[in-house]
Amino acid sequence: MIRFEDNQIRLKNNLNHGETRKTLSELINCKSSMSPEMAVRIGKATKTSPDSWLYMQSQLDLWYAGQKPTEVEEFGNVALA
Repeated sequence: MIRFEDNQIRLKNNLNHGETRKTLSELINCKSSMSPEMAVRIGKATKTSPDSWLYMQSQLDLWYAGQKPTEVEEFGNVALA
């Protein structure tokens, strides 16, 4: 059985070159966004694509943005040149 806690510890051990515990904790607990540099490191540590990590981050960011109430005035009909 694979436990999340075990994988989290392995990830911390593999990434802890240059990252502080605080940085990793904020990333794991959704307190900060993943940078392209971090995506590359996580991709190498997990043998996955950095693109997939950044895609997931962008989807999460978009979801959070969609949860905020916003008032936007529509443009109406816009002629495309």
